[in-house]
Amino acid sequence: EIAELHPESRVDLANIEKSAGLLSVEAAQRLITYGKNSLTPPPKTPEWKLLLKQFQNTFLMLLNASAVLSLVAYFLTKDLTNLYLAIVLAVVVFVTGYGQYHEESKAYKIIDSFSRMLATTCTVIRDGKHQQVHVDQLVPGDLVLVNNGDKVPADMVLLLCRGLKTENSSLTGESEPISCTDQVSSAGTRMFECK
Repeated sequence: EIAELHPESRVDLANIEKSAGLLSVEAAQRLITYGKNSLTPPPKTPEWKLLLKQFQNTFLMLLNASAVLSLVAYFLTKDLTNLYLAIVLAVVVFVTGYGQYHEESKAYKIIDSFSRMLATTCTVIRDGKHQQVHVDQLVPGDLVLVNNGDKVPADMVLLLCRGLKTENSSLTGESEPISCTDQVSSAGTRMFECK
């Protein structure tokens, strides 16, 4: 089925290791047709905007309004209790807003760190030879070689594997590597149950 779906990949199902892969000309044409194998990152929010966004929270705005009203009440009545209440409310608003900003900023940094975990180069078979290419140059129909310790550079179909184990802790939380095969899973099998 794969050989029929991508005949230009020149997959030899009888001897996959001897497959010739795409021609460089075909790969270049597919790169133009399908584009790069990469996602455009969303625009980065400046830190000051992230901080101000925290104070637009409805609850914090109500607390802020309460602090202002307490301050107005202090100026009208000269009762120190209202001044203390205004100060406490302002401190609560600031500490809560800054705490939320700090947590959201940490979350963005963790998300950014995931991009550093992605593979940057991979080995493909093109023109009958093994070649190193940048992962954004992968195209549909490329034959990709993945060895022990490599990061998977794209969504792929396994045509041949020996002793494949995947480390899925970032997806499933399982700490132990999972053994996989190149055999097709039965219909109705959930994605995370496939081996």
